[in-house]
Amino acid sequence: YGPDCGTQCGQCFGGLTCDRFDGTCPTDGAFVCATGYHGDNCHQECVRSYGPDCATPCGHCYGGQTCDRFHGTCRTGGDHVCAAGYQSANCDQECNDGNYGPDCLETCGNCVSGTVCNKTTGSCGPPGCADPWVGDLCKMIPATITSHPSDSTVVVENEATFSCGGRGVRRPNVRWYHDNVLITSGDGVSINTVGGGAVGDQRIVSSTLTITSAGRHDNGKYVCVAHNPAGNETSQVATLEVQERPDEVTVNVTASSSTTLHVTWAVGVSGNLDVIDSEVRYKQSDVIGWGAWSSTEQSDTTGEVSIHDLRPAVTYDVQVRVNNSLGWSEPGQATGTTKDAPPGPPRNLQAEPESHSSVSLTWDPPAESNGEIRGYSVQYGESESCEEPEFSDEVNTTDGSTSAVVGDLDPYTNYTFRVRGATSAGWGDFSNC
Repeated sequence: YGPDCGTQCGQCFGGLTCDRFDGTCPTDGAFVCATGYHGDNCHQECVRSYGPDCATPCGHCYGGQTCDRFHGTCRTGGDHVCAAGYQSANCDQECNDGNYGPDCLETCGNCVSGTVCNKTTGSCGPPGCADPWVGDLCKMIPATITSHPSDSTVVVENEATFSCGGRGVRRPNVRWYHDNVLITSGDGVSINTVGGGAVGDQRIVSSTLTITSAGRHDNGKYVCVAHNPAGNETSQVATLEVQERPDEVTVNVTASSSTTLHVTWAVGVSGNLDVIDSEVRYKQSDVIGWGAWSSTEQSDTTGEVSIHDLRPAVTYDVQVRVNNSLGWSEPGQATGTTKDAPPGPPRNLQAEPESHSSVSLTWDPPAESNGEIRGYSVQYGESESCEEPEFSDEVNTTDGSTSAVVGDLDPYTNYTFRVRGATSAGWGDFSNC
């Protein structure tokens, strides 16, 4: 059309030719432009529309893409064809009730009876999910515990096991805790968690905690926790008791008198069993060999006993052990020293004149000092009898020296001398005169 017919006609509907003067397509039919074209002269390609005159809008293509301008189909080869909520080749049909999402490929969750999910998002709310389903899509059921671990008692170094089960949608995972501390596999501890079928829509899981060789540190409270993205639940508490011999016996020794020690003890670890008996033995600290064990006839985690007929001012080592049905504990040990007693008589008292009015005295310490000698008392008088209860004169020393000089005596006079020592407990017996 146009001058010299130099311009080609556009895409007129039905293959008709355009006006030879202005290039317009005939307008007396159902359409003006052929499929895929529009505009006054039908030169322009369709954008987001298709068909004759581009009169039909494209459907809801995935990702906002335009459709084929001839057939209206959305492009294939990507993740999806239609946008969420639509289906068919041209993506111009809404999802059927019960489906949603791109290409309507997703199935609605468990909405309240009589309702359907949003065809674009899949949401059920409001009014929300049918019980027990939860979540925006009503496709999850919170994890719950179906079987709880049970209390267990084992002998030390034996195997201990706990089991628990759970269910939910999605299938739960299981965690184990010991006294509120998360347990991980390793170092003699293993956790085996497996799926095992379903109850209705809910997936089942079972988990077993195994302690290969239970020890004292394994005593305590155990729980399992079933969890999935919808929620979690904690099991009832199960207690593990590991039985063993008693241990950690603490002993305390105090002096009751110069011949008696008072012994008390406490058992730190009973081994989760009743104490049957307790025994005590002792020895002087400077002696190697122990005495024989002697039963205290006490069967508790605490006790006390007195040890009699001991030597004064002597340090003793004391051991206590206790037993239960699995055996004796290692002994606990402590040291105690009996109180001082008055000393025995000094020995080998000798008197030598030093002048006409003084006498030098020497002696040996008592065979039984019964403590630290703090001093000596020398009594003397003009007497021929050593049986006098008190002599008229006395000289005291203030240390453990075993000699003294007595002066201011009458010349050419017979004197009788005797000596005695003292400890913190007081004066002891006199020596021979």
